[in-house]
Amino acid sequence: METDVLAIKEKGSTALQTAQGLTIGDNDGFTMAGAFRDSLRAISAEIDATFDGPISAAFKTHVEIVSAKKLHSLPVEEAARVVKNKMIAWDYEQKRLRQLEQARLDRCSRERAEAEALTLALELEKAGLKEEAAQVIEEPIRAEVVLAPNLTPKIDGFSYRSSWRFKITDEALLPRAFLIPDDKKIGAMVRALKAATNIPGVLVIEDKV
Repeated sequence: METDVLAIKEKGSTALQTAQGLTIGDNDGFTMAGAFRDSLRAISAEIDATFDGPISAAFKTHVEIVSAKKLHSLPVEEAARVVKNKMIAWDYEQKRLRQLEQARLDRCSRERAEAEALTLALELEKAGLKEEAAQVIEEPIRAEVVLAPNLTPKIDGFSYRSSWRFKITDEALLPRAFLIPDDKKIGAMVRALKAATNIPGVLVIEDKV
C-alpha cells in the first residue's frame, strides 16, 4: 500500500501543478480544461480504491471497540448516577432542615434581644430615665447572629448544580424574538421559484458552482 500511496501522492501533486499552470485563452483551451477535469476522476477513483477498504475496516473496528466500552461502562455510569441522586436528595433534605433550624435560631435570638431590651427599658423607667427608656424601645432590635451548622459532611469531588429547562405551553404567545425562521421551508421555496421568490425579509442569492 505504501507504494500505491506514493504513486497517488505524485499524481495528485502533478495534477495540482497542471491545474495551477493551466490557462484558458480560447475555446480549444476551454475544451482541454474540461478534458483535464475529467481525467482527475481516474485519480479520485484510484484514491478511493486505495483508502476506502482500510477506512471501512478501521471504522468497523472502531465501532466494535466503542460499543464494547459502552456496554461495560453503562452499569458503572448508572451506579454513579443512582448514588449521586441519593446523595443529592440527602443533602437537599439536610439543607431544608438547616433552614428550619436557622429560622428557629433567628427567632429565639430576636425574642431574647427583645426581652433584654424590654428589661433594660423597664429598669431605666424605674430609675426615672423615661427618655432613655423610650429610646431603647424605639431603637431597632439588634439580635445576635447564630448560624446553624451544616448537617452534611464535606466530601471531595461531590457537587451539583441546578439545571433549568423549559416547556412551551402555548406557542402562539411566544414573543417574536424567540421564533426561529424555517430555513428548510424557505430554502425549498427559493430553489423552486429561484429569482421569482418574494418572501418579505428574505434576500435571494444566486451562487455559481
